Order: sequence, then C-alpha cells, then structure tokens
Amino acid sequence: MRSSVATGAGKKEKGQSLFSRWPLVLAVLLLLTPPAWAGPEEVPDGIARQYEQAKAYYQNLANGADKNRSRWLTSVTAFRSIYKAAPGHQVAPKSLFMLGKIHQAMFQQSGKTKDLDQAIASYEELSAKYAGNFLADDAFFILGTIYLSEKKDPGKAARAFTKIIAIYPEGDMAAAAEEQLLQIKQRITAPAPPAQAKEEAGEKCITPQIAEEPPAHKSAAKKNGLATVLPIRHWSNNRYTRLIVETTGPVTFKHQALSGDE
Repeated sequence: MRSSVATGAGKKEKGQSLFSRWPLVLAVLLLLTPPAWAGPEEVPDGIARQYEQAKAYYQNLANGADKNRSRWLTSVTAFRSIYKAAPGHQVAPKSLFMLGKIHQAMFQQSGKTKDLDQAIASYEELSAKYAGNFLADDAFFILGTIYLSEKKDPGKAARAFTKIIAIYPEGDMAAAAEEQLLQIKQRITAPAPPAQAKEEAGEKCITPQIAEEPPAHKSAAKKNGLATVLPIRHWSNNRYTRLIVETTGPVTFKHQALSGDE
C-alpha cells in the first residue's frame, strides 16, 4: 500500500515538473518559429515579437548569472534565427549586436577564444552590413576595446577607433574613440623605463653610474645652444643590446651600421 502511494506521488511530481517547464518550452518554440496563421503582412510584427522574446530570455540569463552554456547557446540560436529569417528587418542589426554581447559574456565565463572570435565576427558583420545603423559605431568601439584589451593588438584597435572618427564624426562614440586613440599613441611613443620594461629571458638591465654635471656646465651648454646628453640607459641579452639616448634638446644624427669587426 505504501509503495503504491509513493509511485502515485512520483507520477504527480513528474507531471507538475513537466507542466512547470511548459511555458519555457512554449516560449522557445514561439521564438524559433513564426506563427503558422500569420500572413505575409504580419511577418514583420512576428519578427519584432520574437526579438523581444529573445531579448527577455537573454536578460533572464544575464540577470540570474546563469552559467549553463546550453542555455546561452539557446539564446545564440534564437537571435541568429531572427537575423537569418529577416536580414532586412529593423531588428536584424540589433540581433547581431545581441549576438556579440552574448558571445562576449560566454567568453567571460569560459575563457574560450572561439567565443571571443564569434563576438568579433558578429560586431564586424554588423558594422559592415549595416553601416548606417545607429549601432554601427558602437560595434566599432567594442571591437576596438576587444582588440586592445583581449587580443593585445593596438594596431587593429586603432583602426577600429579611427573608422568611428572618419565615418561617424558626429556620433556619440567619436569623442571616446579620440580618447582611446590618444592613449594608444602615448603607449606606443612613450619610452618605457628600464624597471618597467618587459625584459626577455636572460636580458640584463644595466644602469650606468654617471656623475651629475655641474650647474655651470649646463648653463654654458644652454647659452651656446648645445644639447646635453642625459644618462644613457641600456640593457642586453644574448641576442642584442638596447640603448636609450635622451638629450635636453633637438639634435641631428645619422644612421650608420657597423661591421662585425667594429
């Protein structure tokens, strides 16, 4: 008798579980397929509705900090299906933008390069196919930050930021792009001090001890229009020696290669 009651309770719980999941299953089915009763003139509204459902599904994942990869892939499938079904619809570029955001979030969770590459591909497709859309400059800016922070490629980052200034000078991302370009330029042109410079394996930094010149000598050099060579910094390893020569003013110089015997 007790066994019979337990079996009945198990069936009841199973039925309740399936019933509780049915709204989610129904939402996904509605998300991935347009209504069968919709006529041609109703398809655009159906696409917009599917986009809103897909966005709500994504927000539930993001707000709930859900790291179940299969659910995130369901969100990817939803937005990709919307984009493929109606590439001319106003939500098509929005869907590509959302795909980029989703793949970025997946990369943060997994650390997998393929997730980051998918994000880049989505943003690049958006900026290329929908250049006139209001999200295009945002896509370029995100591409720039990805190349700069994740890919460690300041060259590609600079190209992305430059496109914003060239194509969308009046856009809301232009000022931020200019600031990023300035920072990239400063990083490239500013010489790194020896203590902070990235040394290769076996590289030894040497800081020579140079006596300070008396103030009178400096004053004389300044009056004569001569530049003073500041303490030379140099470090080396088995393959090369690197020197940094700084002066107090502009100087003229010429390039000259020494032979192996010199």
